[in-house]
Amino acid sequence: ISCGWGSGAPTPQNPPGHTGNATHTKRTPAGGGGGGRGGGGGGGGGGGGGGGPGGGGGGGGAGGGGGGGGRGRGGGGGGVLLAFRELLFAVLLGVILGFLLTRLVRFKKIEPFSGLLMAILLATGGAEAIGVSPLLTSLVLGIFLGNSERKSESWVTSLESLEPALMTCFFTLAGVDCDIGTIGQVGVLGGIYIIARSAGKLGGGYLGGKIGTKIARVYENIGMALLPHAGLAIGLIVILNSDPVIASNYPEVVRELTNVVLAAVVIFEIIGPPLVRRSIRNADEDDKDRQRIVEFLQEEYIVTPLEATDKWDAIRQLAAFLKRTHGLTELTVDDLVESIEEREKSISTAMGSGVAIPHAKLPSGPDIMGVMGICPNGIDFDAPDNKPVHYIIMIATPREHQQRHLQVMAAVARMISDTNTRAKLLVAKTPAEVYEAIEVESKENYNYFLED
Repeated sequence: ISCGWGSGAPTPQNPPGHTGNATHTKRTPAGGGGGGRGGGGGGGGGGGGGGGPGGGGGGGGAGGGGGGGGRGRGGGGGGVLLAFRELLFAVLLGVILGFLLTRLVRFKKIEPFSGLLMAILLATGGAEAIGVSPLLTSLVLGIFLGNSERKSESWVTSLESLEPALMTCFFTLAGVDCDIGTIGQVGVLGGIYIIARSAGKLGGGYLGGKIGTKIARVYENIGMALLPHAGLAIGLIVILNSDPVIASNYPEVVRELTNVVLAAVVIFEIIGPPLVRRSIRNADEDDKDRQRIVEFLQEEYIVTPLEATDKWDAIRQLAAFLKRTHGLTELTVDDLVESIEEREKSISTAMGSGVAIPHAKLPSGPDIMGVMGICPNGIDFDAPDNKPVHYIIMIATPREHQQRHLQVMAAVARMISDTNTRAKLLVAKTPAEVYEAIEVESKENYNYFLED
């Protein structure tokens, strides 16, 4: 049984001169909804509602949305479609803004700080305008930026000056909604949440790392690095408390959930940083913020196995890989191959012992870049010892970095000259295992820090 109230305001269903203030009661099927203002609204589950005397009955909304000009929230299939729509539009908006921002910054039309600030404002305003989540849109924007640029950390450092103020506002907004008087009542629930979350982070990190990398020092320590708990959780709590529908219909649930999450955030922010520091040291990752001579020997710049018919095929494959991974938009693969072939036709870059270091010259660029390919079957590379080449390290050097080019070449030669290193590289099955072999074999001896 639903009651609809008519509106005295003129509408298509309630013309001028009609008061429409009477109540109207009508028995409807299960799931049917009542009339809205100036006419009936659709009921949950898709049933049509009856209107008041001043207006006609309204049709059912998508999955049971409200009628009469109001936007309802549905269930069933309509709810799924609504969620899919929000996700789709948030992803599209974030990707479009990220694409435009990277192009503007890459071609020196705008500084990273100004561009990122503008993109965040556009993401927030655009998301509000089309009715999707600003938080989700900004998250997609960040994911795009982090995976599209060769040096994605520059986006993070560009906003470092604003970070303390932003985080202070963030925690203040969350703390306003925390009811200290009810913390004791949710102590058991909070303890269960903290234990369950810790188990999920530690167990999931261990299992995922073991499946994905198979490197013990990584999967044994990655779980502890995932324990800190703040940013996104606090953002969701702020959004939950500001939602008028949820906050008014389920105030007790919102209050308890807020207290549980904020209490967990405090605890994890106390124990989290020391555990992260310990996990980084145990994984031997504590010097990754310092630039090394051979900076491009990273997992994402390694391909194994490299299947090639001859040296020219191997060079072309690695040139295409270098262009793709380093984002060389101003050069084509043919440009890189031509530069390398010019040197190879005069004298082979094979060094013997199964090693070759072909190199190309770039017109300009921020730094020396390169890729590495492992050929288990070996390739004839016109080596001085007439042995097939198994390890190919391709280097591309901008003209303004010719002096450092010699340092890089010497470091690579020292690394690959070690018999144990070459043996481990040859049996490695994945780029992660190749990178691990390079890291383990006394990296300080050949890949020292640039500032040293």
